[in-house]
Amino acid sequence: MVFPHFQFYFFKADGYDFRLNGLGFLLFFQGYFYILKLAGIIKLTLVLMPVCSLSMAQGIRVGNENEAAFRCFVEADIISTVEKVGISTDNIGECNRALEDDGLSTHDRAATLANRGILHAAKGELAEALSDYDEALSISPELAEVYLSRGIVYHFLRDFDKAIEDYSHAIQLRVSNLHIAYLDRGMAHEENGDMMAAADDYRKALEHRVDWPPASVRLRWVNDKLAEAGLLQ
Repeated sequence: MVFPHFQFYFFKADGYDFRLNGLGFLLFFQGYFYILKLAGIIKLTLVLMPVCSLSMAQGIRVGNENEAAFRCFVEADIISTVEKVGISTDNIGECNRALEDDGLSTHDRAATLANRGILHAAKGELAEALSDYDEALSISPELAEVYLSRGIVYHFLRDFDKAIEDYSHAIQLRVSNLHIAYLDRGMAHEENGDMMAAADDYRKALEHRVDWPPASVRLRWVNDKLAEAGLLQ
């Protein structure tokens, strides 16, 4: 379960950061807005900032044979819809109990490690999350969702090259939510200053999910930057 991860929009204007919900975004993102200062009305340009969210990570389904593994999956699937790092979750213990079962199938072991990684990431324990993702991929390197989840953590850590590499693996393996993988990779390219690659990924995201606001907004922004630089025909 993956909810739209742009519940909040981040702006920079006149040296200040703004955080607006979806309605605020629609009301305020008009190209310009006006604020009142002592000197009078001042016109400021709004800049939409790329934001990556842990809510894009996907819990990986397991079989019903191990109740603890299934509970771990359910918790990860729920947590993956939450928008912030540092929340509290008590069900990592379910993942640990599942992983103690020597009879756990190869797929379910890798999936449970990945699901535990999502729970660690949700608590802000990013090193532990990376460790779980690494181990999951050492067991089942074909799990596209794990590359996406690990890429998101690297993105949070601002290691954009590693994030791009993982997003690319997820795309090559045809992760179920390709539009999210393309969007995330586009934002990482944008952070690296590669606006052409970012625009290409945003267009691909829109091919897989037509008129998706997060991708369409970022594509318009990047195209404006490319046009200003004379790079967009």
